[in-house]
Amino acid sequence: MTFLFRGAQVTGIEETWTFDPNYSQSFLTDYKAERDGSISAAGSKLIAGRIQPNLAEVRYFTYVSLDGRDLGNLPVRDFVATASDERLTFTFVVDLPAPVDPRRQALKLEIYDHDYYAAILLADDNPVRFRNQKGISCEPRLREDIENAYFGDIYPQEITLSCR
Repeated sequence: MTFLFRGAQVTGIEETWTFDPNYSQSFLTDYKAERDGSISAAGSKLIAGRIQPNLAEVRYFTYVSLDGRDLGNLPVRDFVATASDERLTFTFVVDLPAPVDPRRQALKLEIYDHDYYAAILLADDNPVRFRNQKGISCEPRLREDIENAYFGDIYPQEITLSCR
């Protein structure tokens, strides 16, 4: 996850999903990959056209709240599908409805699938990043969201920001 800043305000979140090898192989057999296993720009556009309506129905598994209020289904842009080393990756940006000053407002992000069809985990290395921040210092806070557990013992990973 990359929090996108304009100066000291968060304007969006760039998400990058890398799928496991089995799902990647299954998915990529349905789409014509390049000889080197990559996905062309035209292929990425085709995938986006087919997959985005389904992801939009489930909010791209993305739950953002501001000061405790759920922001609902947020707009997504710049969807790109790529493949490298036989792993499928989707990258896209979720725009916030208005810039957020994380020093004064509580911004919370969770990525999860209530139906548990997909297990979604943050990257092991450097799971939260920041881009274009100026005049502000932020640290991510990660925790298991016990209050929103599903299937009894599956806890979404919650990301909040501590900024000054």
